Amino acid sequence: MSTPMPAHHRRTIAALVVALATAFAGGLWSMTLSPLEERAASRATAAPPPVEHVSTVPPHRLRLGATVSERGSAVANAAGVTWVLGPGTLSTLTDGTATVVSEGAWSGHAILAHANEGAAWIASGRFLWPVSTTGVIGTRIAPSVGPISAVLAADGRTWVAGSGGTLAWIDPYTGNTIQSYYLGRGTYQFAAVSGYVFVETSEPAGPAIVRLDPELGATVPVPGASSGPMSGADGRVWWGTADGVQCVVAKTLRRCGRIDVATPAAVAARGGALWVAYPSTRGTDLALFDPRDGRPIAGPVALPGSVVASMAVSDTTAWVGLGDAATVVQVTRS
Repeated sequence: MSTPMPAHHRRTIAALVVALATAFAGGLWSMTLSPLEERAASRATAAPPPVEHVSTVPPHRLRLGATVSERGSAVANAAGVTWVLGPGTLSTLTDGTATVVSEGAWSGHAILAHANEGAAWIASGRFLWPVSTTGVIGTRIAPSVGPISAVLAADGRTWVAGSGGTLAWIDPYTGNTIQSYYLGRGTYQFAAVSGYVFVETSEPAGPAIVRLDPELGATVPVPGASSGPMSGADGRVWWGTADGVQCVVAKTLRRCGRIDVATPAAVAARGGALWVAYPSTRGTDLALFDPRDGRPIAGPVALPGSVVASMAVSDTTAWVGLGDAATVVQVTRS
């Protein structure tokens, strides 16, 4: 007659049997997983895939369009029309064809700028001529700033700068000065952004770019700015430097972006477009960037000339005035 097995031995053997049965059943279950279940199980323990970096390759291309020769190289958009100014002539551009609408006594170095009243201003020497929306030239005025180097119409005000160093807000009908500032001798450039007027001057002893608050009459230097082509859009101001294009937010003067290109020849912004012309091995290239952060949008494309005198731009199109060829060429985004 056999001796009964002690109780603690029976419990040990029972636990061993249960463990073996569980392992065996688990093995059978894993062998019957569907491929979809197996991939789901492996993803639960695998490391997450790396985040894909945003490409810096422009998503669009630029192409050259219509070319208009012998009508000048000063170009501007105003009153829904593209205007071209040449020595003594003012033309409109329609479907790539220039039509002379007025003639006058301005030089080949005259300035063409958008106006608050009518369509545009023509500046030559010490004089300003208003241009109506139909291209009729009005009576000239002579602001007391000396030879005019820049004109800006923004927020209901007309600003002119003279090469002698005076910046003036003027009455557009009489030319009389309403407010004036002295910001140093040299040539000027303007940009109107977020209610401010940004003024760039080549005066070596003063700040390169100054932010003017017309409501308060106060000026603030833009930190770290340098003299070069300048434009503004989307609450930001962009200017060219020796090693690219830099940006500040108009209200805070906080840095907001940088574009690494060769020393820019021209910068023009409007809406959601920042156009930059710069030298390259092909001559002069034009590229399109996002004015919010400088991200490339389209281009570059080689221009058929090297001296960029002016640009009139929109979100998708730029008319570029080439001073060395007295030509205006159209560039469009595909």
